[in-house]
Amino acid sequence: MNASPEVRDPACRFSKGYVTHNRTALQEQVRSTRASFLLVETELGITLADIALSFDSPRRVAALRDQARTAYETVIRFRGRASLTDEEADVIATRLAELKAKLQQLSESL
Repeated sequence: MNASPEVRDPACRFSKGYVTHNRTALQEQVRSTRASFLLVETELGITLADIALSFDSPRRVAALRDQARTAYETVIRFRGRASLTDEEADVIATRLAELKAKLQQLSESL
């Protein structure tokens, strides 16, 4: 039985420069995605806290506050794993402080 001929993808390159370039591009994409995730999670927490502050139902307020707190804790937990630019770190820190203040308004001790 004859072995099938090796099929190569013409887009696949194995030169060291190509691999290094792709690795660098992939690392930047992962870094950027992590930063975006942290910002979106912070914004989500702020939105949930704002909604909670507008409700009168203690049960609904508690549920929204818990969800906002989860967003806050998630950002705290993953912030150290993200290689943020100075600008990203400043924006996230500012928004995180805003979320913390809203949670404290909702009687959440942080």
